[in-house]
Amino acid sequence: MQAGRELDKQIAEALGWEPYLDEDFTDWATNGHGWVPKFSTTGDGMLRLIEEARKQGILFDLDTMEDKYKVKAYRWNEFNLEYDEIANVEGESAPRIVCSAFLWGKGSER
Repeated sequence: MQAGRELDKQIAEALGWEPYLDEDFTDWATNGHGWVPKFSTTGDGMLRLIEEARKQGILFDLDTMEDKYKVKAYRWNEFNLEYDEIANVEGESAPRIVCSAFLWGKGSER
């Protein structure tokens, strides 16, 4: 899925939020979380996703390369007492690939 409001809505749903179109049908809002952040297109939105994912036990490792970004997502494994890699994504947009890694880790994007 491309970066944009539909992807942001999908992220909000994966976080357990319940997004709905506002009264003018122009943007996504939620009860209790305000407007759906622009997770996939802005640095602020990406940082909000990183914080919200951390609350759900998903951690990110972001590497900056000369021509791309690499993101790995991890989740704690109680059985092995270590972090398991649950996603490994690379691309040109840091917010977009953090979203992709989150959805991959949640099992929403395969």
